[in-house]
Amino acid sequence: MERKNIILLTAFSLGAAYFGARILFLGGSFVFDSSKVLRYLLLAPVAEELFFRGVMQEWLERLKLPSLYAVSSANIAVSVVFAVFHLWGGESLHAFLVFFPSVVFGCLYSEYRSVLPCVLCHAFYNLNVMIV
Repeated sequence: MERKNIILLTAFSLGAAYFGARILFLGGSFVFDSSKVLRYLLLAPVAEELFFRGVMQEWLERLKLPSLYAVSSANIAVSVVFAVFHLWGGESLHAFLVFFPSVVFGCLYSEYRSVLPCVLCHAFYNLNVMIV
């Protein structure tokens, strides 16, 4: 299996494990809310990934900044900005927690050179808003 496909499979597996943990250990349940579909599963993933990965990370990676292990400095920088962006209208804990999926999305972008896998994974992670 190619490295990029392993990263994609790992990204989706981490999301599924997180959902399972929320349901099993915190007593949540999945409730489909059609009012959240457009905002959280379509608009937010597309807009955020086009900007943060397609524009910011692409631009920063062209600067050839050093990497930290297998993660580019561009990915880390964009993930920090992504987390700060999520402070608006949200809790500081939420902003802190979105840093980690952002690094995952950035790794996907680095491997695929496309925002499509990032958008799909981001939408999958955003299913989290339907766990109550």
